[in-house]
Amino acid sequence: MENVTIPADLSGGEADRFTVSIASITLENGLTVNPPPTGVTVVVGGNNVGKSTLLRQVTNLAARNFRNPVETARWQLVTDIRFNASGDSKDLSAWLIAHESAHTQNGVLYFGARGQSNVHEQNLRQFFSEQQDGVDRLAMLTNTFMLFSDPWQRASVIQPQEMRENVEIPPRNVMHRLEESVQMLNEVREICREVFRIDLTLDTLARMIQLRVGRVTIPAPPVDAVSPEYRREVASLPPLTEQGDGIKSLIALILPLVTADHPIVLIDEPEAFLHPPQASALGRVLGDLAKKKGIQVILATHDRNLLTGLLASEGEVSIVRLDRGLDGDSRAHQLAVEDVRDLWGDPLLKYTNALDSLFHRLTIVAEADQDCRFYAAALNEYDPQSEVPIPPSDVLFIPSYGKAAIYKLVKLLRAISVPVVAVPDIDILNDESNISRLAEAYGADWDSLQRDYRVSTQPFRESRGGATLGDVIAAVQSVFSGREGEKYSNEVKREVLAQLRVQDSPWGLLKKFGELAFEGQAAVAAKRLLERLEEIGIVLVRVGELEKFAPTLGVAKGPGWLTAALAAGAHRGDPVREHIRRCLSALDASPQVS
Repeated sequence: MENVTIPADLSGGEADRFTVSIASITLENGLTVNPPPTGVTVVVGGNNVGKSTLLRQVTNLAARNFRNPVETARWQLVTDIRFNASGDSKDLSAWLIAHESAHTQNGVLYFGARGQSNVHEQNLRQFFSEQQDGVDRLAMLTNTFMLFSDPWQRASVIQPQEMRENVEIPPRNVMHRLEESVQMLNEVREICREVFRIDLTLDTLARMIQLRVGRVTIPAPPVDAVSPEYRREVASLPPLTEQGDGIKSLIALILPLVTADHPIVLIDEPEAFLHPPQASALGRVLGDLAKKKGIQVILATHDRNLLTGLLASEGEVSIVRLDRGLDGDSRAHQLAVEDVRDLWGDPLLKYTNALDSLFHRLTIVAEADQDCRFYAAALNEYDPQSEVPIPPSDVLFIPSYGKAAIYKLVKLLRAISVPVVAVPDIDILNDESNISRLAEAYGADWDSLQRDYRVSTQPFRESRGGATLGDVIAAVQSVFSGREGEKYSNEVKREVLAQLRVQDSPWGLLKKFGELAFEGQAAVAAKRLLERLEEIGIVLVRVGELEKFAPTLGVAKGPGWLTAALAAGAHRGDPVREHIRRCLSALDASPQVS
C-alpha cells in the first residue's frame, strides 16, 4: 500500500469485526428468502424456472446506482434485497486495507487500483450512516464485496497475472494472494489432489504468475538463488490454462473462496464440465469452505450430485426450490438449515433417487420399478403431446417398493415443496391404515373421506366362504393359458401361490376387475372416493393393477411382463392413456407451498 494517511474517523478499526451478507431476497410472489450468513443457499428447480435469473437479478439489484431505481427486467423475479453488516466504518476501512490497495488523489482517500472505479472515504462513512437504505448503501462497494461466477466468467480467474511492481503493493488478485500465503496455496493443492488426483505448482519465476499442473522434484531454492535446472523443470510443467474444462472450472471456482476475496459469492452452475463424482466432491468442498472462511454462497444448480456433496459437508445448507405453475406464475419455497438437516437424516432422501425430485416439475410415486418404467414409456408416447402440460422430461417416476412406504415418500417430497402424485394399485383400499396415512400425507382430513371409504369397501370387508376348487382351477387357467410349454420356475410358482391367495380373499375381485368390482351403493361411494382422492393427488390404478393394462399377453406377471407389454404397445392403449391423463390432471391440484 502507498504511504497514505487514514483519516482519524476511519483508522484504528479491526478487519475481523467487519462482516457483510445478504439478509433477505424478496421474490415476485412475496416469498422472502433468508440465506444463512455463512453457509450455502442452493437454488434448485426444473428447467426454465428462474434459477440463473435469480442470481443475475440479485447481482444487478446490488449494483444499482446510488438512490436510483433498478431498471425493470421483462420478468422481474427478484423485487428487493437487504443486507446485514456488522462493525463500523473504522472496521470497514481496516477490511478494505487488508483486501484492496489504497491511495490518495486530490486529498481524498481511495481504495482500489489507480485508474479504476474506486471506493472513496465518503462511501465508508455513508455505508453505516444510511443503514435504512438497504441495497443503495452497498452500490459503490458491490464489486468489492460480491462476486458473480458463471461458467463463462470463471475462466478469467485462473489466467496468468502480472507480478506486482514492488513487495509493498498489496495483492490485487487471487494469484497474488497465493503468492503471499503458503497456507492458501496448500489448500488449493489439497483440493486439486482430492478431486483430480493431480498436484499444482505456483510459478512465480517469470513476469506472469500462473498455476501449473504437477510438482517439481528439485527442492525449491532461495528466491535469490534459483538454479537453471529448477527454472527448466518449472517451465516443463503444463499450465493450468491448457488443461481440460473440468479442472479449470473447479480451480477457478474455489480460488476466490480459498482466498476469501469476497464475503458474498453467487455461483451459477458450479457443476459445469464436471463428472458426477467430481460434482459431488465439489459440493462438499464448497460447503466446507463456506464454513471455514465465513463466506456466504448462493448457487444455482441442476445437479443432484453437487447437492448431495453439499449436504454431506460441514457447512450450513439451505434449499430454495423454484417452480412455475401451468399458468406461468412463479412459485418458491425455502427449506431452512434446520429443516434440511432433519430431512437429510431420512434414509429415503439420502439413499434413494428422491432428491432428484427437486429438479423436476412433477414426481409420480408408484409401487415398483416396473410400474415406473411402464408409466414413463406411456407418458413419452402420450398422443397428442399437446395435451401434456409439461415436457415428459420434467416428470420423475420413483418406486416406493410397496404400498406401505408410499405415504413416507409423499410426506417427504411435500416437505421440500415438490408436486407429487401417488399411483398405487387399487387394492391399497384393503388396508384403511395405508390409504388414510397416504391421504393425511397430502394434508387431507381422513374423517371427511372415511364414510365413502367404508361404504365402498364394505362388500370386500365382509367374510365369505373359502374358494372352491373350481375357483382355483379357473383362476390358474386364466393366468397360464398359452404358457403350457413354459418351465415351472420359482417365479411361476410364486404366480400360482399369488393366484391362490387372491381366490381366498374377497379383495381379489377388486384387484382383478378394478373399479368394475364395485356394485350398487358401493359403486356410487367408490366413484366419489376415487374422484376426491385424485383431487388431492392420489390416482389409484382403476383397472386394478399394472398388469391389467395388458391382460392378454400370455405373461401375467414378473420381469417378462414389461418387455412383452411394451413390445405389444400396451403403453399406448386407451386405459393407460386415461390413467396418465388423470396423473397429469393432478399437477395443478397437487398442493404447493409458497
